[in-house]
Amino acid sequence: MKKLSFYIIIMILPFVLLACSHNDVSTNDPGGGNKEIVLKDADGNTLATETDFVPESAKTTFEQGIRTLAIEVEFKDGSKLEEITSANKHKTIHIYYGDELLASPVVSDVITTGSIIISGGFSEELAKEIVEYINSL
Repeated sequence: MKKLSFYIIIMILPFVLLACSHNDVSTNDPGGGNKEIVLKDADGNTLATETDFVPESAKTTFEQGIRTLAIEVEFKDGSKLEEITSANKHKTIHIYYGDELLASPVVSDVITTGSIIISGGFSEELAKEIVEYINSL
């Protein structure tokens, strides 16, 4: 349980779920556009991208106690994640997969472990797609 206190637990609000999107673009669609993963602050400044993740570190998991599908990923440089969470403590960080907003968590504490957990209402199919994408880098 103590280990979980070092992770960002990200919950997606029901109104930002994939099902609410009118733009149904698949990554298999040749015109589907860029699907990079980007973490942005409330002002839209890029804080990190998938190039900051350890290749093949992504995995799907279930958050303990709430049984919510989650994606866990490790940063190459744990100090960068620590800097991001320190500078944005009690602020919102937006996580995008291409143009799609995955989550907008509020950073509750500084993360010193070098790993984040993205959890919420996304489908198992989307979670697997994101994990495969990160692990293919």
